[in-house]
Amino acid sequence: MEFEIYKRLELQAIVQNTEKMDLVLAIEQNPYLSIVQICDSKKYPGIFLIATIDICIPTNGVYKGLDVKDKEEIVLYIPTNYPFSAPSVIPARDDFPTNLIPHLNTSVSGTEIRELNLCLYRGDVNEWFFQQGVFAFCDRVVEWFSDLVNGELIHNDGFENVRITDQRDVLLVDYKAMTNYIKSSRDNQGFEIFSIKGDGFYGELTTQKFDYLKRTNKNIPCVFAFDRIMPETDYIVNQFNTFSDIEIFNSATQVKKGIRRYRAQSLKYIKNAKKIPKAIMVVMAIKRPMQVLGTFDKFDYIAFLLDFDFESNPAEFGNSTVYNYATVGLVNKELAEKISGTEFEKPDISIIGVGAIGSKVSMHLAKMGYINQKIYDNDCLLPHNLIRHEEKYPIMIGAPKAFVAQGNIKALFRDEAKCSIGKVDILADDVELYDKIIVDATASERCLNFLCSKEMITGCVVRTEIFTGGIVGATFVEGSKRNPDIYDLRVSLWHKAIESQDVRNWLFASEQEENRELYIGIGCSSDTFVLDDATISNHASVVPHIVNKYVGCDNGTIVLNYFNKGSLIDNHIQLYEIEAFEKFEINDWCIHIKKDVWNNVKIYLDDSIENMGIWLGTINFYLKRIVIIDTYIPSDNKRTTGEVIAGTQGVDELINKYEEVTNGLIGYVGEWHTHTGDSASPSSKDLVAFSQVEQGRITLMTILGRKEVKNFILDKR
Repeated sequence: MEFEIYKRLELQAIVQNTEKMDLVLAIEQNPYLSIVQICDSKKYPGIFLIATIDICIPTNGVYKGLDVKDKEEIVLYIPTNYPFSAPSVIPARDDFPTNLIPHLNTSVSGTEIRELNLCLYRGDVNEWFFQQGVFAFCDRVVEWFSDLVNGELIHNDGFENVRITDQRDVLLVDYKAMTNYIKSSRDNQGFEIFSIKGDGFYGELTTQKFDYLKRTNKNIPCVFAFDRIMPETDYIVNQFNTFSDIEIFNSATQVKKGIRRYRAQSLKYIKNAKKIPKAIMVVMAIKRPMQVLGTFDKFDYIAFLLDFDFESNPAEFGNSTVYNYATVGLVNKELAEKISGTEFEKPDISIIGVGAIGSKVSMHLAKMGYINQKIYDNDCLLPHNLIRHEEKYPIMIGAPKAFVAQGNIKALFRDEAKCSIGKVDILADDVELYDKIIVDATASERCLNFLCSKEMITGCVVRTEIFTGGIVGATFVEGSKRNPDIYDLRVSLWHKAIESQDVRNWLFASEQEENRELYIGIGCSSDTFVLDDATISNHASVVPHIVNKYVGCDNGTIVLNYFNKGSLIDNHIQLYEIEAFEKFEINDWCIHIKKDVWNNVKIYLDDSIENMGIWLGTINFYLKRIVIIDTYIPSDNKRTTGEVIAGTQGVDELINKYEEVTNGLIGYVGEWHTHTGDSASPSSKDLVAFSQVEQGRITLMTILGRKEVKNFILDKR
């Protein structure tokens, strides 16, 4: 054993029966690996296998002339909890070119061993090893060295960042903001004294310049240094103990300048160097030849706390102790979209109602990149809301829910999120809703009707709500130009009860359910339904995918998510596409007719004799809208060129069926008939028929001529 590593590890040969160990057997069966000696250590628990590996050197030499030989000696460390932890592979040669090689760990995880070892798997190597076994492990070791000599060890997915294994703590760094600062600087090399927000020496580095007059435990100075000229290609494999270890970087000179500037400026305000803390945070931006893993640019960020005696102001920094900090990038929109797989342009979005389901939908959308939200909800957060609301901290009790939802998004994305609060009651104020997407999560019938009455809304309204005690989650997405709108979609869903038992069950569920409201403090108006957070989360998780996929489509979309926690095997999703409606206006009323129904009626204009049918639909008095969802033509109509006498066969049965299966929501709303001529003006016989309309109701009469259509709303209430 000739290499220094064996002395550092204090290895000694053992003669106990380890030859039968599965890893030893796997090495012996691998044509490229050979056991040299089996050892233990006086210093570290576990077993060490000294082995050699035969490496196939390319005919044109090792990649970039790396000093890697065709036979290398390695040490395989087998931990005490093997096989639940994978072995580690340590290059044995003292002058192995580690500073030029990526994918090296600076220590053996879970031990006190501070030796460079191979990073064999990008992910949880222990889980991989436990599942793949010793033979795959040996093959991977051979592949690692083969990739090294062939230049395939590092891929184009990024440059490996500095690995800190003995960090004192973590410093949060907004990589994007810091990189933007470097790019916008007038200097290729420079420094700045920034502030760190946080407690003690833990916190977040900001691009806010340090205020010497306001230094507190939550306003800490940091020397930020950069050099954007020359990329540094060496991998960092050594521990940083003193500042001299840091001087391998080009920007070390800028660090020194920054510290001197900080001392000089501090003395202007403190007047006594003894009162200046004897340590300062330093962050260095190291330029790399390609994008750094975990970031979105070519800068690697290292951080450390530097001991420095400002009183004596030494000329040399080299012996000053450094304490390593791990830098962790902050979340930003770019990272959220990359991780979520939602890298596409996002419009601004309005969220109306951020209660149990709305708060979750809002945050789900934010984490997909919809970080510019205008949030409307004047209701206050109460203690029981914490059981199902996105907010989890009791300190927010009493705050408006819109404020809480905004705070949650800004806490994650900070100033990048342009979230705002609509401090208005949208049902009482003339609110301008101009965003391209408006999500209504209020479950309010008033809000549904209000949104359908707002003609200035040009974006797409998405409404989501939960019915049937949490079993049904329904989401409605309006079609192009709000046709169909969310009320048309609601009526279209009622119509599905004709063919869907699930929809029928939903329409009658309210009558079958027991009253499960709980009244919880602060007056009789403080009520909530008994429903668990997991069920609400299930429904909320579907909504962002619906927004991504169906907003902007020509047709409207209805998505029903069936989730019955009592019968999980029956859970499923149903989707309906709803075509645009034909629209007519008469006085202050509007008539929406399902397009396929309208097309089926118009074909009778080609006949030489008149025809008629009944309209099936619903009447909304608030919207002053009649929605026609179906028609029926009696088979016993008496048709001639000049008139049609309405038949009765099957009419009452059909009307009764509709009223029965839709729980009275859809029924008879009027009639239509054709004229064989161009005009749609009512004839004398039509006027007589109009006068005979049943009292106490509103009835729609539609006349279709070859060149015009006229609607007559007969109000006999």
